[in-house]
Amino acid sequence: MFISQVHQLLPKATTKILSEGHKILLVTKFGSHLYGTANESSDYDYRGIFLTSIKSLVLGKAPRH
Repeated sequence: MFISQVHQLLPKATTKILSEGHKILLVTKFGSHLYGTANESSDYDYRGIFLTSIKSLVLGKAPRH
């Protein structure tokens, strides 16, 4: 997924991560939609990997999103 697609799906999470200076490396579907077991009442689950900012590491404030 491109960052614009991710931001449309997860606006709160991406805004927080990016505003703190971190870089989003990967976002992927997770759960029933990934495994092909979803039904009409299934929600969408996502997992991601981001690279924390140097500033956060130096200040000892690495996020736990």
